Amino acid sequence: MFENFYGITIDGDMLDNPQQFSLFEMKKGQTYPSRLSIVYGKNGSGKSTITKGFQKLSGVDITSISEAASYDFDGAIIEDSEEQKQNTFVFNEEFVEKNVKIMKDGLDTIVMFGEQADLESQIESLGKKISQKQIDYQNQAKKCNEFQDPTNVLSPEFHSEKIDSSLRGDANWAGRDREIRGNRSNTRVNQTTVESIIKIAPSESHVDLNNEFEAKWKEYSHLTNEGKKIEGKVPDFNYEVDTYKICELLKKKIEKPVLSDREKRIMEMVLNGQQKRFEEIQTLFSNDKLKYCPSCLQPVSEEYKKELIESISIVLNKEVDIHKDELKSVKISPIELDLTAFSDLDKSLVDTCVGCIAKANEAVEECNSLIDSKINKAYRPIFTIISLSKVFKDVTSSLKKLEESRLEYNKKFDETGSLKDDLLLINQKIAYYEIIDDYRIYLKQNKAFSDEKEQLKKISEDREILQNQLSSLQDKQKSISIAVDYINKGLKYVFFSDQRLAINTADDKYVLSSHGKPVKPQDISCGERNILALCYFFTLTLNNLNENELYTREVFLVIDDPVSSFDLENKVGILSYLKSQLLSISLGNENSKIVIFSHDLSTVYDLTKIFQEIQTAVKNKNKEGKKNLTTLWTCLELDHFSLESFSYDKRNEYTTMLETIFNFAQSETNDENLAIGNIMRRVLESFSTFEYKKGIGEISCDREILDSMNNENYSQYFENLMYRLILNGESHAKDHIKSLQDLNFYATISNEEKRRTAKDVLCFINVLNPKHIASHLPNAVGEIDSWCSSIKK
Repeated sequence: MFENFYGITIDGDMLDNPQQFSLFEMKKGQTYPSRLSIVYGKNGSGKSTITKGFQKLSGVDITSISEAASYDFDGAIIEDSEEQKQNTFVFNEEFVEKNVKIMKDGLDTIVMFGEQADLESQIESLGKKISQKQIDYQNQAKKCNEFQDPTNVLSPEFHSEKIDSSLRGDANWAGRDREIRGNRSNTRVNQTTVESIIKIAPSESHVDLNNEFEAKWKEYSHLTNEGKKIEGKVPDFNYEVDTYKICELLKKKIEKPVLSDREKRIMEMVLNGQQKRFEEIQTLFSNDKLKYCPSCLQPVSEEYKKELIESISIVLNKEVDIHKDELKSVKISPIELDLTAFSDLDKSLVDTCVGCIAKANEAVEECNSLIDSKINKAYRPIFTIISLSKVFKDVTSSLKKLEESRLEYNKKFDETGSLKDDLLLINQKIAYYEIIDDYRIYLKQNKAFSDEKEQLKKISEDREILQNQLSSLQDKQKSISIAVDYINKGLKYVFFSDQRLAINTADDKYVLSSHGKPVKPQDISCGERNILALCYFFTLTLNNLNENELYTREVFLVIDDPVSSFDLENKVGILSYLKSQLLSISLGNENSKIVIFSHDLSTVYDLTKIFQEIQTAVKNKNKEGKKNLTTLWTCLELDHFSLESFSYDKRNEYTTMLETIFNFAQSETNDENLAIGNIMRRVLESFSTFEYKKGIGEISCDREILDSMNNENYSQYFENLMYRLILNGESHAKDHIKSLQDLNFYATISNEEKRRTAKDVLCFINVLNPKHIASHLPNAVGEIDSWCSSIKK
């Protein structure tokens, strides 16, 4: 699986283009590349990028790395598999951060590893989400409460009450409905009422509906309260007048008789319109008892009376009498109809009938007047045209319409139910306009309230889902079993004690103790946390293996700075533990491979010794093996993303440390910030011990050494310089467990102070022994001399 692994190709992160990193050697005579590799590289050289590349190969989603692939000695890409991903293990700062969590639980300190720690992060994240959901729920519930407050304009109930108020009352829908139905109290308003009104959506305008209602209500009130049926029929009008006969009689001419003088005078007077007078005289003088003239009161004889009657009879002969009788027979009686019984009907119709009758009577009167004139002047013909058909027809027509109106009027009494239904419907249509604006607002707010309730429900459901997820994670976390015995075994290796730091199981939790007593989380240093992580890291390689199978699994390990600057007091223990694990892995499976990165030169030297011993052990085991391993391990140096072979036995560590101090003193970056105090202390201890056999606390206080500087400014400056505080503060050789805050004494000292101290240390050595600096830092002499000149001023 890993036997052909030679290097890794990485694209992304700090790289401009894809770059290959060949991490193993393939010397002549070897069948496979070397199995172990040490990579020395200062901070910023590219170690983190390579470890991220391996994380990518193991299946971790590293967004900054766009591509990572392994290749063999011939440069061919090695196809990755799920097995390769599962058996590739990377130890770096991210591993520590992700897989080891130290927390307080009551009076105890519990530690969580791997999936437990990852689950704890998820649990913490879920806890925050649940808390936020609770806040969201409370805020949303507050919103919903506003919609439920009937006094709040946001509430649908507020607008529902406005709608109901618009329908209640005598002058509104409820009052009108009561009057139409004839009830004693106004009709009740409820949601069904509102919905039935809204469904109508009338096409008529509000004004038209009001007018229609007023007219029908007036009619309905009359029918139900005041009116009654008109039982009597409108009188018929069937006049049949022979106007032709009348005209013929009017124009008929009567022949005059032969007359005496007296008869002529009578005729003349008759023709002058006094015919009636003579008819009266004839009647009067025909009375036997008449003895005196009614006009002159003179006595009249019977003879005179006889002669006068004869003379009048001659003038008014029989034909005249017959003619007069004929005229009288064609006279027309006036139309006399009483229409008062129909006053409740349409007034305009009644008035029309009365008017038509009046016009007809005028025409009749005019006709009769002509007849009377002919009767009075029988001998004088009258020529005229008489037409009564139109006025009689108008009378007939108007009376017919009035009768129809009566029938229709009576019919309404039988159909008041229909009129009532019309009024009820119109009342609803009017009410539609009275509530529609408020109803639309009600719908809008009801929808808004529904949305808010839905949102509240969604938040509640989300919260419940999160709660279930939390319970599931907590149950899963409790069920995870960690190989505590192997971690404690590793801690014993590191601290040379099974009491110094140990993990105990209690109530499904892993409790951390020191010397058998609970230890507070703040008393666990960063270095100790790294040690716990390293022990857990090697425990992962043993997962799911039986006792007799331990270390037999083929694995690929990538370890970045296992001995950090924080762990100097435990360096021997860590290296011892590393050796035990690396040796077991190397012996357990001949295809397992290991790459270790370090920025500390002394650690690299120590690792080379470990790898040499591992190589000897492997060769002894495989004397009769199939593989010919000329070189089991290789040592490389990484500089600016470039790998070169590293001659560890030729590199002067002391010179390297001086270079580190000089680079730190003149640099603006924070490279070596964590380790610079120890580096300066080690350099100064080496110089003072080699040159003067004194410690760093004595060298700057020795008067003889100070006087050798031949400059009072130098002597005073270095005698009073408190660099020892910084250097001693950065020494971590303490007997008790130190917290990260205590451990990082440098946190109280600025980088500028550290850079000044670095300059002072180099100046101190340069003033005491210029050739010493020139031999180790030939290119830095000018800069250091300028720093020294600044001190003399």
